[in-house]
Amino acid sequence: SSSSSSSSSSSSSSSPSFLTPPGACLPLGLMEAVLEYGSTANKALAVRFRLLAQETAAIDLPPQRLDEVCREIQDVVRQIQIPSPVIQKLIKLLNLPSTPNLSSSSSSSS
Repeated sequence: SSSSSSSSSSSSSSSPSFLTPPGACLPLGLMEAVLEYGSTANKALAVRFRLLAQETAAIDLPPQRLDEVCREIQDVVRQIQIPSPVIQKLIKLLNLPSTPNLSSSSSSSS
């Protein structure tokens, strides 16, 4: 089995065929918790999110309306103010430098 060990060691030392930036997938439950227990702005977004999520469950929802609702949900997600401790934990977990692009709007001071 020396051939299998040499083949695996050579593949691990070769460079990847493409590079991607580091990323993270957060559980939907975390987003919902930030909406429910976060800032006043997030709580307002939570109401909108729940209404839109309920609308997606309608059996007779026309496809065009479903597309609109999905776009509106994306808009809600983009507006969520992520608490600074969550951002800092992600920076640490992903071993990223702290950058302005990763700070939440609620943690910036004027």
